[in-house]
This record gives sequence, structure tokens and C-alpha cells, in this order.
Amino acid sequence: MSIGDRVLASLGQLFSSPLTHDRFRRWKTEEQAFSNVFDDCVLGEIFWRKGMGRPMAAKLSDGFSIRSWRTTKMLVPTPAGLTSTWIKSPHVPRWWDGKDDASYWRVPYLISDIPFGHRKDLVFGDFDETTFVIPELEDLQWDVPGGAQGIGFSGARVFEPRDAVFVKEHGSVHMSFEVVPRILQVIQP
Repeated sequence: MSIGDRVLASLGQLFSSPLTHDRFRRWKTEEQAFSNVFDDCVLGEIFWRKGMGRPMAAKLSDGFSIRSWRTTKMLVPTPAGLTSTWIKSPHVPRWWDGKDDASYWRVPYLISDIPFGHRKDLVFGDFDETTFVIPELEDLQWDVPGGAQGIGFSGARVFEPRDAVFVKEHGSVHMSFEVVPRILQVIQP
């Protein structure tokens, strides 16, 4: 089996069950021979209880999108001289339908080309790479068990945590998001 085939098989094994922090750490330890292939990656999954329903789309992954970018502090020339400014550079996330179990639906994702951050560069001054990962719900109706449709089972769906912002120090990063119900409260006057 080639190294590429072993890497793909290992990644498939990683996403074959719920991607917890413990499973991720164990995978990195067990697959040291090539887990560094993913050192420039953020990977995780969006997951939610089946009782909340699922997006009314052909694929689960069509119900979500992921935005990600990094900000870099750089010196740029201006008419007044060099000035420090933040540059926003987008990433290209990938996500797909994952393996579900009796309780949860899953949509794994992978974002590559995440640079290491927070270093000093004598030529360009302070240099920070801060990565932002923001999952979003697409504007689709949800099919809820029992025949209900829409978002009105008892509230709205939101992500927990809402987003992830970090400076990548070394190795790959694991970040999963759970879709949870947000109960809408009616305030009496």
C-alpha cells in the first residue's frame, strides 16, 4: 500500500466514529509516521442529535457551509510611508457527509494550508497569523422526526461554539461544532 493510500485510509478511519479530542490525539500518536501530513490542517466535524431532524437536501453537507480565513499583520507602503495593516486571506474549506450513528448526524470538514503563526520577523515587524473558522447553516428547511418541517420545533438551531479563532502554534488542529437548539423565549409586557 502506498503512503498516499495509507494516509487516505487513516483519515477515513479517523472520521469513521465521532471525532472527539481524545480520538484525535490518539490518532496523531498512533499514526506518527504520516500524521504530520495534516500539520497544516484544521479538521473536525459538525454534528447534531438526530431528534433535531436534518436539512431537507440530497446530502447532509448541503445544509452547511464553512467560512475560513486568516488575518496577517503586514507592513504595506502608503504615500506617508510604511504602515502596519491586517490582511485577510481566505481558505478553501472542504466538507462532506460523514458516518452517522444511532444518535447523531455528522458532517466532517477539513481546511488545509493553515500557516503557523505568531513569530517575530525583523524585516516586517510583528507577524501574526490568526485563523477564523465559522460554520453556517444554509437557508434550508429541516425535516424533523414526526413530520414537522422548518425551524419551528421549539426554537432555532445554532452552533456551539459559535466559531473558532486561534493562532496555530504547531501540528494540526481539531475543532468540532455541535448544532444545538436555541429556545426562543416570549417576553410578556
